[in-house]
Amino acid sequence: MSHVNRLFDFFSVYGCRIGHVRSIFVESPYVTFPFYDHLRDACGRGVPVTIITPKTNNWSRFADYAKWEATRCGVDLRLSTNGMSHLKALLIDDRYLVAGSSNFDFLSYHAYEEFVAIITDPSLIADFRRLVLAVDLANSEHLEEQAGPRASGWSRLRLKLFNKGLATLLE
Repeated sequence: MSHVNRLFDFFSVYGCRIGHVRSIFVESPYVTFPFYDHLRDACGRGVPVTIITPKTNNWSRFADYAKWEATRCGVDLRLSTNGMSHLKALLIDDRYLVAGSSNFDFLSYHAYEEFVAIITDPSLIADFRRLVLAVDLANSEHLEEQAGPRASGWSRLRLKLFNKGLATLLE
């Protein structure tokens, strides 16, 4: 599958419609819209969504953006304390593991040619849960207080402008 924007088509074809998902785990350094839009919809239906992203990111403002989006969406955001990681994985219902070059971000969705593998082998998924997910959850900080009311109006405006500017730039 060469285009990440076809990822949601995969779930429709193989019976894992995004509307029927029971749990979502994402690990990536740069999750952005439009994926947050899908994650917000899932959270709105009561689906538990967890994202792990590096606490220290090579995009200096990205942690602020992640906190802002997670707060808006109701996502359980975890900040990895293991330094910068470029791991990109999406686990849905412990049945579908998506891994590859996609950051699950706007650029991967609309601009870049990305490649992902969709893994359904239960033993590989169990290994991922044990060797990656469990370890990274244990080495991450849960954000009790995410970017909410204490963020300044200027900070919130900058994040909104970032969202709009990126979308406009690539239209």
